[in-house]
Amino acid sequence: MRPQSPKGHYWGSDENILRALNELVIDCHFLNPSASYMSELWHGKQPHRLKFIQLSTDSFVKNCIEYISNVAQGKKSPTVEILFNWLPDFSPGALYEFEKLSEKFELRIHGITMQSSEAIEGKSNSEPYIGFNWGISTESVKTIWVPDVSLNEQLIEQKLRKWVDFQTSDNRRTNSKSLTPNRNGKMQIGFFGQLSGYRGVGEFLIAALFNPGVHFKLRGSGFTSRLSWRPYGLKIFRYRNFKSNLIFAVTFSALSLVIAQFRRLPNVDFTDSPFLEESELNFAINSCDAVFICSKNRPGSGIVVKALNSGVPVIWNGKTGNLFELLNEAYPSGRFSYIDLFLPNALKSKIRTLEIPDAVYTWEEFKSELAAIFKNSTDLSF
Repeated sequence: MRPQSPKGHYWGSDENILRALNELVIDCHFLNPSASYMSELWHGKQPHRLKFIQLSTDSFVKNCIEYISNVAQGKKSPTVEILFNWLPDFSPGALYEFEKLSEKFELRIHGITMQSSEAIEGKSNSEPYIGFNWGISTESVKTIWVPDVSLNEQLIEQKLRKWVDFQTSDNRRTNSKSLTPNRNGKMQIGFFGQLSGYRGVGEFLIAALFNPGVHFKLRGSGFTSRLSWRPYGLKIFRYRNFKSNLIFAVTFSALSLVIAQFRRLPNVDFTDSPFLEESELNFAINSCDAVFICSKNRPGSGIVVKALNSGVPVIWNGKTGNLFELLNEAYPSGRFSYIDLFLPNALKSKIRTLEIPDAVYTWEEFKSELAAIFKNSTDLSF
């Protein structure tokens, strides 16, 4: 139900899903508040079997259910397949409303989701994924795609599948195994996406201070000076607000305010707004000698996948989580020690030793995952 927005890669993910369904020759009705915009992106590109249905954000769930019912009623013994491109956008009540369609039609529901905030914080007995409790208790739900199931192997039989987080990219690979600095000889390191302390924006600014000969490009949304740096290794640091841990909150906020000022360094290019188009983000990534990430909790990163798929090295640090597992397997040479942040030119020297990475998720892998789910699909997919 999320309308078109430059924040996050939801829109790019939607376009990938539709392109894959089109290549699989699966008819699909795309219900979205900005469906007309998606239709414009497709105009003149290729023949397709998609219908773009724009519905108002007001009473969106109700309008979707009415539309699906009207289309299905005109078919003989229809099987209705619904794919929720981002389950966290929907409340449990809204999801149960969709499930009522099973009273009229054979219903198959699929959805993409992520860890709940409670699970990320390490709380026991919490719902592991947003929408999980609804999914395992609802017979019509057939698939819940999640970023990682390795830590929840006992849940795999309960409808979980690992999501293939394919990201479009501009391939920068060459025959050379080493990288050459750009920007007229000045190396450039990029940090894009959500400018959060949990993704390492504070560490990125610290690295800028100790690598004055490197250009640091920082662009995204959600930057807050008071929250630019946060430790996360111990549970005691995982507080949600000032009141829950006043001493740490004051201490870390004070440090964050100091670190945030490093964004004014002459070698830092800081923009507190997201890229308007996916192509702009792809270009920015390809203009870098490396992309930086310092992941402190479980969620993955579409930016990192996009960089690796582009052939752009990722310098990274982390101990646990989906992103750590992916990078530790796909690009272990990019990992740096935390102390390297404070050693003059240590990251610059490391980047010069890195080779061009291989892609982590291919288009064919992504398409095959959708093909496995929709192999018996009719023309009633939403």
